[in-house]
Amino acid sequence: MSPAEPVSGEEEERATFGSTLSVYYFDFDDGRQALSDKLGTEFANLEAVADQAVVVLAEIVRDNRSPSVSHRVAAVSVRNSESRVIFKATLTLQSEWL
Repeated sequence: MSPAEPVSGEEEERATFGSTLSVYYFDFDDGRQALSDKLGTEFANLEAVADQAVVVLAEIVRDNRSPSVSHRVAAVSVRNSESRVIFKATLTLQSEWL
């Protein structure tokens, strides 16, 4: 199990033995649409949370790219189990033909 991967199922049971997992929620906003995470994902440490936030942000922007949009700003905010934002990553994509 890599520290940057979410933990689930049997891995969760093994990971919780002797360690503490916390639930984090990843909310996405690109100025056109905002998506709020209602389920959350468990992680063993904050480094894994930050790594996952950056990976998810890049994947969402890549999967939703449009050739007609030359400027795009997208952000992911991570909330802890108390709904407090603890991490934010922003990606600005600027493209143009030369």
